[in-house]
Formats: sequence, structure tokens, C-alpha cells
Amino acid sequence: MLRVIGDVLDYAKLESKSVVLERRPFNVRQLVEDIVAQLADSASNRGIEIVFATPMSDDAPPVLGDAWRLKTALTNLCSNASASAD
Repeated sequence: MLRVIGDVLDYAKLESKSVVLERRPFNVRQLVEDIVAQLADSASNRGIEIVFATPMSDDAPPVLGDAWRLKTALTNLCSNASASAD
């Protein structure tokens, strides 16, 4: 429930154009691996196997951006995709 409230508040900030994006370096591969690990437990409870495959190199340079917002967006996409697969 808290996640839904947070998403609604974020959407309101986007609409009012008061969102300030972070600009910090982060590792995209690590971010995606964190998302996969986060979703793996709930997926396996529903009989869904998550397979992570990427051509990204382990030594890829960091990306400059807002890791938290990207993680939120990708987590929502993955959650929606798994929900539509049911």
C-alpha cells in the first residue's frame, strides 16, 4: 500500500513539474541484478522463473542519472509484465 501511495505522490510531482532528478553515477548491470533478485522470490512463489541475460559487460562504465527512479520504473515494468503473464 505504501508503494502505491509513493507512486501517486511521485506522479503528482511529475504533473506539477517539481521533480528533481539525481545525477549520480551508478552501475546499470548491478541495478538490474538487484531488481531481478527483488522480484525473484515473489515470482517463484507464483511458479514464474526469472532469467536474467544481458550483453552488458561486468566492467561497463557507470551511468550518470537517477538510479532510484530508474529502478522504480524498471521494477514496475517487470511487475506489470509478470502480472499480465498470469
